[in-house]
Amino acid sequence: MDRRDFIQLGGTAVLGSALMPAWSVFAAPGTATVLFDDRVVTLDVDLDPAAPESLWIRKSDLPQINGFEIKPEGACRADICIPLPPALSRGDRFDLTGFAKRIRQAAVVDEDARAWSFGEIAMFQSGLLTSRVAPDFAVPDREGRIVRLSDFRGKKVLVLTWASWCGCRQDLKAWQEVYQGLKGRNFEIVAAAEDTAGEAVAGRWYDVAKVTFPSLIDRTHAVASAFQFMNVPAGAWIDEQGKIVRPGEPAWASDQVYDFGVKKVTAEGEVYVAALRDWVAQGWKSRYALGDKEYAARVKGRSPAHMEAEAAFKLGVWFQEAGRADRAQHYFERAQRLNPDDWNYHRQAWSFTPAESGKKWLQRFQATDGEYYPTDPTLTR
Repeated sequence: MDRRDFIQLGGTAVLGSALMPAWSVFAAPGTATVLFDDRVVTLDVDLDPAAPESLWIRKSDLPQINGFEIKPEGACRADICIPLPPALSRGDRFDLTGFAKRIRQAAVVDEDARAWSFGEIAMFQSGLLTSRVAPDFAVPDREGRIVRLSDFRGKKVLVLTWASWCGCRQDLKAWQEVYQGLKGRNFEIVAAAEDTAGEAVAGRWYDVAKVTFPSLIDRTHAVASAFQFMNVPAGAWIDEQGKIVRPGEPAWASDQVYDFGVKKVTAEGEVYVAALRDWVAQGWKSRYALGDKEYAARVKGRSPAHMEAEAAFKLGVWFQEAGRADRAQHYFERAQRLNPDDWNYHRQAWSFTPAESGKKWLQRFQATDGEYYPTDPTLTR
Protein backbone atom coordinates (compact mmCIF):
# COMPACT_ATOMS: atom_id res chain seq x y z
CA MET A 1 0.00 0.00 0.00
CA ASP A 2 1.34 3.43 -0.91
CA ARG A 3 2.01 5.63 2.13
CA ARG A 4 -0.38 8.26 0.78
CA ASP A 5 -3.28 5.82 0.65
CA PHE A 6 -3.87 5.71 4.37
CA ILE A 7 -2.31 8.24 6.70
CA GLN A 8 -2.57 7.07 10.28
CA LEU A 9 -3.06 9.12 13.42
CA GLY A 10 -2.02 7.29 16.53
CA GLY A 11 -2.55 3.92 14.82
CA THR A 12 -5.83 4.81 13.16
CA ALA A 13 -7.42 7.73 11.39
CA VAL A 14 -9.88 8.85 14.03
CA LEU A 15 -12.99 9.75 12.06
CA GLY A 16 -15.63 8.82 14.58
CA SER A 17 -17.20 10.37 17.62
CA ALA A 18 -15.31 8.24 20.12
CA LEU A 19 -13.44 11.20 21.54
CA MET A 20 -16.37 13.59 21.57
CA PRO A 21 -17.69 14.50 25.03
CA ALA A 22 -21.05 16.02 25.84
CA TRP A 23 -20.32 19.73 25.89
CA SER A 24 -22.11 22.04 28.23
CA VAL A 25 -19.86 25.11 28.50
CA PHE A 26 -17.94 27.30 26.10
CA ALA A 27 -14.25 28.08 26.28
CA ALA A 28 -13.02 30.13 29.23
CA PRO A 29 -11.26 33.48 28.65
CA GLY A 30 -7.89 33.02 26.99
CA THR A 31 -8.85 29.62 25.60
CA ALA A 32 -10.59 28.27 22.52
CA THR A 33 -12.33 25.05 21.52
CA VAL A 34 -10.99 23.29 18.43
CA LEU A 35 -12.94 20.60 16.56
CA PHE A 36 -11.26 18.32 14.05
CA ASP A 37 -12.13 14.76 13.03
CA ASP A 38 -14.55 14.87 15.96
CA ARG A 39 -11.74 15.49 18.37
CA VAL A 40 -12.67 18.30 20.71
CA VAL A 41 -9.76 20.10 22.36
CA THR A 42 -9.79 23.17 24.59
CA LEU A 43 -6.53 25.10 24.33
CA ASP A 44 -4.68 28.12 25.63
CA VAL A 45 -4.55 30.42 22.59
CA ASP A 46 -3.63 33.89 21.37
CA LEU A 47 -6.45 35.81 19.69
CA ASP A 48 -5.79 38.87 17.55
CA PRO A 49 -8.60 41.47 17.81
CA ALA A 50 -7.55 42.77 14.38
CA ALA A 51 -7.96 39.29 12.85
CA PRO A 52 -10.63 37.52 14.93
CA GLU A 53 -10.69 34.41 12.71
CA SER A 54 -6.98 33.74 13.28
CA LEU A 55 -6.06 31.18 15.90
CA TRP A 56 -2.55 31.04 17.32
CA ILE A 57 -1.89 27.90 19.35
CA ARG A 58 1.16 26.52 21.14
CA LYS A 59 3.25 24.45 18.75
CA SER A 60 3.27 21.66 21.29
CA ASP A 61 -0.56 21.45 21.07
CA LEU A 62 -0.65 20.73 17.33
CA PRO A 63 -0.29 16.91 17.58
CA GLN A 64 -3.38 16.50 19.76
CA ILE A 65 -5.42 18.53 17.28
CA ASN A 66 -4.59 16.92 13.95
CA GLY A 67 -1.59 14.63 14.38
CA PHE A 68 0.94 17.03 12.84
CA GLU A 69 4.16 17.93 14.65
CA ILE A 70 6.37 20.95 14.06
CA LYS A 71 9.88 19.90 13.01
CA PRO A 72 12.78 21.75 11.34
CA GLU A 73 11.60 20.48 7.95
CA GLY A 74 7.99 21.64 8.47
CA ALA A 75 4.69 20.32 9.82
CA CYS A 76 4.99 16.53 9.72
CA ARG A 77 2.51 13.70 10.10
CA ALA A 78 3.68 10.13 9.56
CA ASP A 79 6.25 10.47 6.75
CA ILE A 80 4.69 13.55 5.12
CA CYS A 81 6.17 16.96 5.89
CA ILE A 82 4.74 20.27 4.69
CA PRO A 83 7.23 23.19 4.48
CA LEU A 84 6.11 26.19 6.51
CA PRO A 85 6.63 29.88 5.73
CA PRO A 86 8.04 31.97 8.60
CA ALA A 87 4.79 33.93 8.87
CA LEU A 88 3.06 30.92 10.46
CA SER A 89 5.32 31.00 13.53
CA ARG A 90 5.79 33.47 16.40
CA GLY A 91 8.17 32.00 18.96
CA ASP A 92 6.39 29.02 20.48
CA ARG A 93 3.10 29.94 18.76
CA PHE A 94 1.70 28.57 15.50
CA ASP A 95 -1.00 29.98 13.19
CA LEU A 96 -3.44 27.08 12.96
CA THR A 97 -5.88 28.87 10.66
CA GLY A 98 -3.02 29.97 8.39
CA PHE A 99 -1.83 26.37 8.23
CA ALA A 100 -5.37 25.25 7.33
CA LYS A 101 -5.38 27.62 4.35
CA ARG A 102 -2.01 26.28 3.23
CA ILE A 103 -3.25 22.68 3.15
CA ARG A 104 -6.67 23.60 1.68
CA GLN A 105 -8.57 22.73 4.85
CA ALA A 106 -11.88 24.42 5.58
CA ALA A 107 -12.23 26.29 8.86
CA VAL A 108 -15.48 27.60 10.35
CA VAL A 109 -15.31 29.82 13.43
CA ASP A 110 -17.88 31.05 15.90
CA GLU A 111 -16.20 34.09 17.43
CA ASP A 112 -18.66 34.49 20.31
CA ALA A 113 -18.11 30.93 21.54
CA ARG A 114 -14.43 30.95 20.52
CA ALA A 115 -14.94 27.66 18.72
CA TRP A 116 -13.11 26.62 15.53
CA SER A 117 -14.24 23.66 13.44
CA PHE A 118 -11.76 22.33 10.88
CA GLY A 119 -12.86 20.17 7.97
CA GLU A 120 -11.27 17.32 6.13
CA ILE A 121 -7.67 17.67 4.96
CA ALA A 122 -7.75 17.47 1.18
CA MET A 123 -4.47 15.58 0.75
CA PHE A 124 -5.78 12.68 2.83
CA GLN A 125 -8.48 11.94 0.25
CA SER A 126 -5.93 10.37 -2.10
CA GLY A 127 -6.42 6.78 -0.95
CA LEU A 128 -10.18 6.95 -1.35
CA LEU A 129 -9.97 8.64 -4.74
CA THR A 130 -7.05 6.93 -6.46
CA SER A 131 -6.37 3.61 -4.75
CA ARG A 132 -9.84 2.65 -3.51
CA VAL A 133 -8.56 2.43 0.06
CA ALA A 134 -11.46 2.44 2.50
CA PRO A 135 -11.09 5.22 5.11
CA ASP A 136 -10.79 3.87 8.62
CA PHE A 137 -13.01 5.24 11.35
CA ALA A 138 -13.29 5.03 15.12
CA VAL A 139 -16.90 5.21 16.28
CA PRO A 140 -18.44 3.93 19.54
CA ASP A 141 -20.91 1.10 19.67
CA ARG A 142 -23.95 1.19 21.93
CA GLU A 143 -21.85 0.42 25.00
CA GLY A 144 -19.29 3.11 24.17
CA ARG A 145 -16.63 0.68 22.97
CA ILE A 146 -14.61 1.94 20.03
CA VAL A 147 -15.16 0.10 16.76
CA ARG A 148 -12.85 0.60 13.80
CA LEU A 149 -13.36 -0.54 10.25
CA SER A 150 -9.82 -1.94 10.35
CA ASP A 151 -10.97 -4.31 13.13
CA PHE A 152 -12.63 -6.37 10.39
CA ARG A 153 -9.65 -6.68 8.06
CA GLY A 154 -9.69 -10.17 6.56
CA LYS A 155 -13.49 -10.15 6.13
CA LYS A 156 -15.82 -8.78 3.51
CA VAL A 157 -17.75 -5.89 5.08
CA LEU A 158 -20.93 -4.03 4.27
CA VAL A 159 -20.65 -0.57 5.87
CA LEU A 160 -24.28 0.44 6.37
CA THR A 161 -25.69 3.77 7.57
CA TRP A 162 -29.24 4.44 8.69
CA ALA A 163 -31.02 6.81 11.11
CA SER A 164 -34.00 6.92 13.42
CA TRP A 165 -35.40 9.77 11.31
CA CYS A 166 -35.45 7.56 8.19
CA GLY A 167 -38.01 4.93 7.21
CA CYS A 168 -35.01 2.66 6.75
CA ARG A 169 -35.06 2.09 10.52
CA GLN A 170 -37.78 -0.46 9.75
CA ASP A 171 -35.35 -2.29 7.46
CA LEU A 172 -32.97 -3.30 10.24
CA LYS A 173 -34.93 -6.51 10.82
CA ALA A 174 -34.47 -7.47 7.16
CA TRP A 175 -30.75 -6.73 7.43
CA GLN A 176 -30.57 -9.01 10.47
CA GLU A 177 -32.08 -11.81 8.36
CA VAL A 178 -29.52 -11.17 5.61
CA TYR A 179 -26.76 -11.24 8.20
CA GLN A 180 -27.94 -14.53 9.66
CA GLY A 181 -27.59 -16.10 6.23
CA LEU A 182 -24.14 -14.66 5.43
CA LYS A 183 -22.25 -14.22 8.71
CA GLY A 184 -20.69 -17.69 8.45
CA ARG A 185 -19.11 -16.82 5.10
CA ASN A 186 -16.39 -14.47 6.31
CA PHE A 187 -18.76 -11.52 6.05
CA GLU A 188 -19.75 -8.72 8.43
CA ILE A 189 -22.28 -5.91 8.51
CA VAL A 190 -21.12 -2.81 10.37
CA ALA A 191 -24.10 -0.51 10.88
CA ALA A 192 -23.86 3.12 11.98
CA ALA A 193 -26.86 5.10 13.20
CA GLU A 194 -26.36 8.64 11.90
CA ASP A 195 -28.11 10.16 14.89
CA THR A 196 -26.79 13.25 16.65
CA ALA A 197 -29.22 12.47 19.49
CA GLY A 198 -27.39 9.16 19.92
CA GLU A 199 -28.47 6.01 21.71
CA ALA A 200 -31.57 7.68 23.10
CA VAL A 201 -33.21 7.70 19.66
CA ALA A 202 -31.33 4.97 17.78
CA GLY A 203 -31.08 2.25 20.42
CA ARG A 204 -34.71 1.17 20.44
CA TRP A 205 -34.61 0.40 16.72
CA TYR A 206 -31.58 -1.82 17.15
CA ASP A 207 -33.49 -3.55 19.96
CA VAL A 208 -36.70 -4.01 17.96
CA ALA A 209 -34.75 -5.67 15.15
CA LYS A 210 -32.78 -7.83 17.65
CA VAL A 211 -29.61 -6.89 15.80
CA THR A 212 -26.51 -9.03 16.39
CA PHE A 213 -24.11 -7.36 13.93
CA PRO A 214 -21.87 -4.49 15.13
CA SER A 215 -24.15 -1.56 15.95
CA LEU A 216 -22.58 1.89 16.12
CA ILE A 217 -23.87 5.26 17.31
CA ASP A 218 -22.43 7.90 14.97
CA ARG A 219 -23.45 11.23 16.51
CA THR A 220 -21.47 13.39 14.06
CA HIS A 221 -22.07 11.43 10.83
CA ALA A 222 -18.39 10.49 10.73
CA VAL A 223 -18.99 7.37 8.62
CA ALA A 224 -21.14 9.23 6.10
CA SER A 225 -18.50 11.95 5.87
CA ALA A 226 -15.64 9.50 5.39
CA PHE A 227 -17.42 7.62 2.61
CA GLN A 228 -19.19 10.65 1.08
CA PHE A 229 -22.66 9.21 1.71
CA MET A 230 -25.37 11.75 0.87
CA ASN A 231 -28.45 10.05 2.29
CA VAL A 232 -29.57 7.12 4.37
CA PRO A 233 -29.69 4.23 4.06
CA ALA A 234 -26.33 4.01 2.31
CA GLY A 235 -23.81 1.23 1.99
CA ALA A 236 -20.31 0.50 0.76
CA TRP A 237 -18.70 -2.88 0.14
CA ILE A 238 -15.18 -3.39 1.50
CA ASP A 239 -13.03 -6.40 0.60
CA GLU A 240 -10.75 -8.40 2.89
CA GLN A 241 -7.77 -6.10 2.22
CA GLY A 242 -9.68 -2.90 2.93
CA LYS A 243 -10.36 -1.91 -0.68
CA ILE A 244 -13.72 -0.45 -1.73
CA VAL A 245 -15.60 -2.77 -4.08
CA ARG A 246 -18.67 -0.55 -4.39
CA PRO A 247 -18.73 3.02 -2.97
CA GLY A 248 -21.71 4.78 -1.43
CA GLU A 249 -25.15 3.94 -2.83
CA PRO A 250 -28.69 3.33 -1.52
CA ALA A 251 -28.66 0.18 0.61
CA TRP A 252 -32.00 -1.43 1.40
CA ALA A 253 -32.60 -5.04 2.40
CA SER A 254 -36.23 -5.13 1.20
CA ASP A 255 -38.29 -3.52 -1.52
CA GLN A 256 -40.15 -0.40 -0.43
CA VAL A 257 -42.51 1.98 -2.21
CA TYR A 258 -43.61 5.22 -0.58
CA ASP A 259 -46.39 6.97 -2.53
CA PHE A 260 -46.56 10.74 -2.07
CA GLY A 261 -49.08 11.39 -4.80
CA VAL A 262 -47.18 13.39 -7.40
CA LYS A 263 -43.97 11.45 -6.76
CA LYS A 264 -42.96 8.12 -5.29
CA VAL A 265 -39.93 6.86 -3.44
CA THR A 266 -38.86 3.41 -4.62
CA ALA A 267 -36.26 1.34 -2.80
CA GLU A 268 -34.90 -1.71 -4.62
CA GLY A 269 -33.77 -3.87 -1.76
CA GLU A 270 -34.14 -7.30 -3.31
CA VAL A 271 -31.77 -6.63 -6.21
CA TYR A 272 -29.27 -5.01 -3.85
CA VAL A 273 -29.24 -7.99 -1.50
CA ALA A 274 -29.00 -10.44 -4.41
CA ALA A 275 -25.94 -8.55 -5.69
CA LEU A 276 -24.45 -8.49 -2.19
CA ARG A 277 -24.84 -12.25 -1.85
CA ASP A 278 -23.18 -12.78 -5.22
CA TRP A 279 -20.20 -10.66 -4.16
CA VAL A 280 -19.87 -12.50 -0.82
CA ALA A 281 -19.73 -15.75 -2.77
CA GLN A 282 -17.47 -14.67 -5.64
CA GLY A 283 -15.47 -11.69 -4.44
CA TRP A 284 -13.91 -9.60 -7.20
CA LYS A 285 -15.12 -12.12 -9.78
CA SER A 286 -18.67 -11.02 -9.08
CA ARG A 287 -20.24 -9.06 -11.92
CA TYR A 288 -21.36 -6.53 -9.30
CA ALA A 289 -17.81 -5.59 -8.29
CA LEU A 290 -17.11 -2.24 -9.94
CA GLY A 291 -14.11 -1.75 -12.20
CA ASP A 292 -11.78 1.19 -11.71
CA LYS A 293 -13.45 3.24 -14.45
CA GLU A 294 -16.91 2.80 -12.92
CA TYR A 295 -15.53 3.55 -9.47
CA ALA A 296 -13.80 6.75 -10.61
CA ALA A 297 -17.04 7.96 -12.19
CA ARG A 298 -18.78 7.72 -8.82
CA VAL A 299 -16.16 8.99 -6.37
CA LYS A 300 -14.93 12.55 -6.76
CA GLY A 301 -12.84 14.87 -4.64
CA ARG A 302 -14.81 17.22 -2.44
CA SER A 303 -15.16 20.84 -3.49
CA PRO A 304 -14.09 23.61 -1.07
CA ALA A 305 -17.77 24.35 -0.43
CA HIS A 306 -18.48 20.75 0.51
CA MET A 307 -15.50 20.63 2.86
CA GLU A 308 -16.70 23.83 4.51
CA ALA A 309 -20.16 22.29 4.82
CA GLU A 310 -18.68 19.38 6.76
CA ALA A 311 -16.93 21.73 9.18
CA ALA A 312 -20.11 23.80 9.62
CA PHE A 313 -22.23 20.72 10.27
CA LYS A 314 -19.89 19.48 12.98
CA LEU A 315 -19.96 22.89 14.64
CA GLY A 316 -23.74 22.61 14.58
CA VAL A 317 -23.51 19.25 16.34
CA TRP A 318 -21.23 20.82 18.94
CA PHE A 319 -23.80 23.54 19.69
CA GLN A 320 -26.68 21.03 19.68
CA GLU A 321 -24.97 18.92 22.34
CA ALA A 322 -24.10 22.06 24.32
CA GLY A 323 -27.82 22.82 24.57
CA ARG A 324 -27.69 25.72 22.11
CA ALA A 325 -30.22 24.52 19.53
CA ASP A 326 -30.69 28.04 18.18
CA ARG A 327 -27.00 28.38 17.34
CA ALA A 328 -26.82 24.80 16.09
CA GLN A 329 -29.56 25.54 13.58
CA HIS A 330 -27.50 28.40 12.16
CA TYR A 331 -24.64 26.04 11.29
CA PHE A 332 -26.91 23.24 10.10
CA GLU A 333 -28.47 25.72 7.66
CA ARG A 334 -25.01 26.87 6.56
CA ALA A 335 -24.05 23.26 5.79
CA GLN A 336 -27.27 22.83 3.83
CA ARG A 337 -26.59 25.92 1.72
CA LEU A 338 -23.02 24.86 0.97
CA ASN A 339 -23.96 21.27 0.06
CA PRO A 340 -27.68 21.32 -0.76
CA ASP A 341 -27.64 17.83 -2.29
CA ASP A 342 -26.64 16.17 0.98
CA TRP A 343 -29.93 14.94 2.39
CA ASN A 344 -28.24 13.90 5.64
CA TYR A 345 -27.60 17.55 6.55
CA HIS A 346 -31.23 18.45 5.92
CA ARG A 347 -32.86 15.44 7.53
CA GLN A 348 -30.71 15.47 10.67
CA ALA A 349 -31.43 19.15 11.30
CA TRP A 350 -35.15 18.67 10.67
CA SER A 351 -35.26 15.80 13.16
CA PHE A 352 -34.90 18.29 16.02
CA THR A 353 -38.22 19.93 15.07
CA PRO A 354 -40.39 16.84 14.50
CA ALA A 355 -43.63 18.77 14.13
CA GLU A 356 -42.23 20.44 11.01
CA SER A 357 -39.85 17.80 9.67
CA GLY A 358 -42.33 15.89 7.53
CA LYS A 359 -43.59 19.05 5.82
CA LYS A 360 -40.06 20.30 5.17
CA TRP A 361 -38.98 16.96 3.74
CA LEU A 362 -42.02 16.71 1.45
CA GLN A 363 -41.54 20.25 0.12
CA ARG A 364 -37.91 19.61 -0.72
CA PHE A 365 -38.61 16.15 -2.12
CA GLN A 366 -41.30 17.46 -4.49
CA ALA A 367 -39.01 20.27 -5.66
CA THR A 368 -36.11 17.90 -6.40
CA ASP A 369 -35.58 16.56 -9.91
CA GLY A 370 -34.70 12.92 -10.50
CA GLU A 371 -35.07 9.87 -8.29
CA TYR A 372 -34.69 10.12 -4.54
CA TYR A 373 -32.96 6.74 -4.48
CA PRO A 374 -31.48 6.45 -7.99
CA THR A 375 -31.88 3.17 -9.86
CA ASP A 376 -28.50 1.55 -10.45
CA PRO A 377 -28.16 -0.39 -13.73
CA THR A 378 -25.04 -2.17 -12.47
CA LEU A 379 -27.19 -4.03 -9.92
CA THR A 380 -29.32 -5.64 -12.63
CA ARG A 381 -26.64 -6.46 -15.20
